Amino acid sequence: MAEVYNHKVVEKKWQKVWDDEKAFAATNDYSKPKYYALVEFPYPSGQGLHVGHPRPYTALDIVARKRRMQGYNVLYPMGWDAFGLPTENYAIKNKVHPKEVTKKNVARFKAQLQALGYSFDWDREINTTDPNYYKWTQWIFLKLFKAGLAYKTEMPINWCTSCKCGLANEEVVNGVCERCGSPVIRKVKSQWMLKITAYADKLIDDLDGLDYIERVKVSQKNWIGRSHGAEVDFQIKDKEEKLYQFVASESNRYDMNQYLAVIGYKVVVEEQMGVAMLQPNDDDKETVGLKRLNLYHFDQRHMKLLLVLWLLFLERMGYEEAVYVTVGEIIDKCRLYDIELTPVEFKKAYATFRRFCLIDYSDDITKEDGAVRLYPSLQFCLDIGQLKQVMAEFVEQEDFEAADMADLEEAESEESDE
Repeated sequence: MAEVYNHKVVEKKWQKVWDDEKAFAATNDYSKPKYYALVEFPYPSGQGLHVGHPRPYTALDIVARKRRMQGYNVLYPMGWDAFGLPTENYAIKNKVHPKEVTKKNVARFKAQLQALGYSFDWDREINTTDPNYYKWTQWIFLKLFKAGLAYKTEMPINWCTSCKCGLANEEVVNGVCERCGSPVIRKVKSQWMLKITAYADKLIDDLDGLDYIERVKVSQKNWIGRSHGAEVDFQIKDKEEKLYQFVASESNRYDMNQYLAVIGYKVVVEEQMGVAMLQPNDDDKETVGLKRLNLYHFDQRHMKLLLVLWLLFLERMGYEEAVYVTVGEIIDKCRLYDIELTPVEFKKAYATFRRFCLIDYSDDITKEDGAVRLYPSLQFCLDIGQLKQVMAEFVEQEDFEAADMADLEEAESEESDE
């Protein structure tokens, strides 16, 4: 009878051999062609790896091993993205000092990765909390600052209505705060920014020559974003400005009012005085914070799709003003929340949303790689009552606490006053 394979004994034996002989260490052998394999370093913010970690590591490990067999000098490092919110959140939740959390979690993660037998070069292991590492990130920031590529500006951020603090995109789960479960809104705050837009054209153009699957390149191009158009000045009547002449045109004013109706406003022109005014729409009586659209009532499926689009907007929102997603990404997000729409229903919904300037698109909307631009105005169509009802289905709670909703309305009122 054949001996049963004992993976714990056999694999541990050969993993020790690999470690003792440094079988996967990159060397300074310049006679070999070089190959650099890099995966995202994990956040050591939990008690160990989850199933999502081995998927990319295994795929690239196969590539790294193949390249070594082909004679390449392969650098395949591993490290720990140990600073930041994930570690802080874990430390707060478990009432442990972040330093101790990081030390224990790194040890646990490393033991698990080694047990899986990946061919990482552990001599190149890095930890972002190591002063010998982050002194170089500080040096890089100073270089960017001196070159004018790091600057401070005001921008909208994710704002928790209960914690009263800014949140990273990863801390917003299904439109609510990961820490306390309260609704998250957009709030303008002073933030440090990196001028990545200065390199947008170069990044997009260089994707054309990249040997990679097309759908990923399309997704990257949409994420980076590139806008083409014209800058036009409209003069105010009898003055150097040119706005009035444009607004005074009835057809132009109609188009503007279609857009402004989304937030409950309209343009009124007093022709005798040559003045154009922005006024609240008197038909919109029931408002919470900012004026909201009451001229069109979305059905429940539309509201769910609107919420999905808003969640995608929050996830993609970053340094670029324009936010793009693909049709395939929208469909995947809808499947995640069991939202079932036929292709025809999707197409009609997109057309309706575009009519109210919530989204825009120029590509074939029936193709999964078609690009859809998401506008911040999406949030103004999420009526509080409908939002409460829809969110109850998306998150594992029947409704929001009255205090949470009051905070939301208060925060929106503050934004309106600003």
